[in-house]
Amino acid sequence: MKYKKVLPIIIICLLIIFVIAFISSNSHEDKVDVNNDINKIESIKNEMNATADTDMFQVETEYDGREILQIKPKIQFDTVLAGILKKDMPKENEIDEILVDAPTGTGVWIPEQSKDLFLELLSNNGINNFYVDDNGYLKISNNSNNEMAKQIEEMINSDFLYIIDMSGKCYMRDDVSGEVVEYPFEDMDPYQLVEPFSNDNTVILVLTTNKKNLSSNDELLDGLLAYAEK
Repeated sequence: MKYKKVLPIIIICLLIIFVIAFISSNSHEDKVDVNNDINKIESIKNEMNATADTDMFQVETEYDGREILQIKPKIQFDTVLAGILKKDMPKENEIDEILVDAPTGTGVWIPEQSKDLFLELLSNNGINNFYVDDNGYLKISNNSNNEMAKQIEEMINSDFLYIIDMSGKCYMRDDVSGEVVEYPFEDMDPYQLVEPFSNDNTVILVLTTNKKNLSSNDELLDGLLAYAEK
């Protein structure tokens, strides 16, 4: 009788020991993986003479199998957004404070400095049924049969937040130093229409202001809508 009473206790104790051992093993493996990542990043940093903090980097594998370092996308995203909100190059120590004022809804949000340019872009494509409200969100004033207008309406009604910037300025982290610098994507590729940055359900679409390389009024808007569909 006593044996029957003791047996469940023994089984419970063994289960507890097993669970503790399993958790400890996984924790150890996680620490090993983290240490390996840090060692790999430090090694590549030394090869490229990078000076940015190690925790700013992640390892990426090129098409040829070569491993390189890249500033974490979340850090780049926050830096780009802070530049848009500040309307100037943000300092590293003020980025978190600036982001307190970031839009938090869904739909399409247009920064104040891009409002007129974006509405002009729509008008040049025969789209006049949208306006920007006092909070910066693009709204529908009336329905339209224009196919591009319908796509924009889908963006507005989606579960994503699209931030459209047409200021001509973009600030990012330098891949070596980690410092905030101006990113001249228009000069690097004059024919690139849109530079996208994403984080969770938010997408920043930085549009080119280099209009001399556009073949038609709808090319830039086409480029924007193409990225929105991805």
